Amino acid sequence: MPRTDAFYDKHSLFINSALIACHANTQNSIFRQKDLKFFIELLSNWMETTLKGHCLEVQNTQIQRILESLKEEGLLKKNLIKNRPTYQFTSIGLLEIITRIVSDDSTHDLQNFYFLYHFVSLYRDKMNALIVGQKTTIPTSYSIEIKHLLNPHNLIERQTRKIELEVEKLIKRISEAEEMSNLSKSLIDKNIPIKEIIKKIETRYPYQLNNQRNMTELFKTLSPDVQLIELVDAPIYRAKTLWTPLLNHYNNYLNSLRDLLKLHSYKL
Repeated sequence: MPRTDAFYDKHSLFINSALIACHANTQNSIFRQKDLKFFIELLSNWMETTLKGHCLEVQNTQIQRILESLKEEGLLKKNLIKNRPTYQFTSIGLLEIITRIVSDDSTHDLQNFYFLYHFVSLYRDKMNALIVGQKTTIPTSYSIEIKHLLNPHNLIERQTRKIELEVEKLIKRISEAEEMSNLSKSLIDKNIPIKEIIKKIETRYPYQLNNQRNMTELFKTLSPDVQLIELVDAPIYRAKTLWTPLLNHYNNYLNSLRDLLKLHSYKL
């Protein structure tokens, strides 16, 4: 699907899951716009605490736009029954939508991963049966790939690796902030000129936007009192109020993922 639909991009996990529900729960796997709207609202209702209302509110025009885009992409077929549009998956559509579901990146929207894990672990056998049960022949390589994609254990491991990387980056950032504050304070205590301190800090701890505006140029725009704050107080304060709480959050989240892994292993 051309990535021009902001609503689809933002809520693709619920929309794609609702498309699977439409396929599995309508007669002859033929569904209408109102079917998709209902299942989007039903599935998103499970996560109502993370939404503004009791479910993800979706307009009919948004549903129509999503379905037409999927049709243009070759994933859905459109027919008219009593002058009303109906839709069903093409031979490649179902596999592609399932692939999109399990490929959803929930690193920065952590609650969505819980929905993803729940949906896949609960309905993996059903989704696998839907694909295998299609009239078209599924190559052995596809069958293997499908089982891999629908393995909840693999979902947890993938998410764990992503979060562990975020943890590693935060630990590094906190450490450098502490070192930067300590070095700046030490140099100030030795009466080193501020300009020289900035040069030393810039060389040892270049910030991520240094290629756009280096630290020396940035500090020229700051008043002397703010320069001192940014050299001594700000780095350690950011570490304590921004990155350490986030690090704690990620570590708690990793514990939750480990609990899910134990649950999955128990179910097996």
